[in-house]
Order: sequence, then structure tokens, then C-alpha cells
Amino acid sequence: MKLTDIFPSSLDWAAGKLLEAAYMPAATPPALASIASISQAMAVYQQALAKRGIILADSEMFSDTYRLLNYALDTLDRHYHAQADGTGTSLDADAAYIFARFIRAELPTLRESASDYDRS
Repeated sequence: MKLTDIFPSSLDWAAGKLLEAAYMPAATPPALASIASISQAMAVYQQALAKRGIILADSEMFSDTYRLLNYALDTLDRHYHAQADGTGTSLDADAAYIFARFIRAELPTLRESASDYDRS
């Protein structure tokens, strides 16, 4: 299996749903599903790298990207769950949008790293 196959183009759509939900609470359910899809792809990527003997934490270039993506996903997951439950959240819409933009901007970095590992 190629590592690039772990990141289908549908993840771009998923990242777009995160942006929509920042300002449209009605878009929260698709955003939560998108977070799950992106998080799953990242976990599969980490496992696939480990099978090749590559520990993501040892990669200076990609460990920070991976860590920050996880942080942004976890933060948005908590935010959108709180928004859906009506329990309140510490993020405002602008902060949620910034996290979502970061995720959308950095997913290609993981795709590029997958492509690099596929070529090596």
C-alpha cells in the first residue's frame, strides 16, 4: 500500500466542512464526522510509518506538523461537541476558523511527506 493512498482527496472536502462549521452551527455534525475522518487517516499514517520502521516523532520535519494537526483537531473536536451539546465552548467562531484553516493548509504537508516516503 502506498502511503499517499491514506490521504484521499475527500479529506480536502472534510477540511472544508471544518471551515463551514466555524460560522454555521448547523454544519457541526458534518464537521465532527470530518474530524473523525482526518484523525483516522492520521492514525493510519502513523501506523503505516511504524510498520516501515519510521517513527514520526523522530522526524523533525513532520513531527511538529503532525503534533500541531492533532492539537488543532482535538481542540475543534471539543469545541464542536460542546457547540452541539449546547454546553458552551471557550473558542469563538474566529478561533475555530483559524484552527480549521490551519488543518486545511497543513494536510498537504502530510501528503507530501507520504509521497516522499513512498519514493524512498
